[in-house]
Amino acid sequence: MKKVFSVIAILVISLLFATGCKKEEAKVEKPVPAIQTQEKAQTAEGTVNAEENCGKAYDFMKAFVDQIEQQMAKQGKQIPNKKEFPPKDKFIKACKELPKEIIICLDMEYSMKHQQECQEAKKNADPEKMKKFEEMLK
Repeated sequence: MKKVFSVIAILVISLLFATGCKKEEAKVEKPVPAIQTQEKAQTAEGTVNAEENCGKAYDFMKAFVDQIEQQMAKQGKQIPNKKEFPPKDKFIKACKELPKEIIICLDMEYSMKHQQECQEAKKNADPEKMKKFEEMLK
């Protein structure tokens, strides 16, 4: 079950950085000049409240895991070796060590609206910091 939680947690993180969203694909947007996009990203980056963003990400991920567990229980499936979700304070502490670009992208609404920026942020993030955060979820 430990691996199930790890897979779910990593799946949620990956989902936050997902490239395709049918809702987004349906939109036809006018191209935004790169300078304007960069200014928006810098503005958003400057207003990141790590405590708030990390707390929201925790609440979302915890609710997601709880929902999966409830669905499994309804289907009569037993959750073998159930592992508790990491405590919120531990999650927030690890999350706050991530770059601001990643922290803001943990917000599902923001990441869906700024998919390209979030993909770039993940691609450019320090792999050790990302690994450390993902390890905390296992």
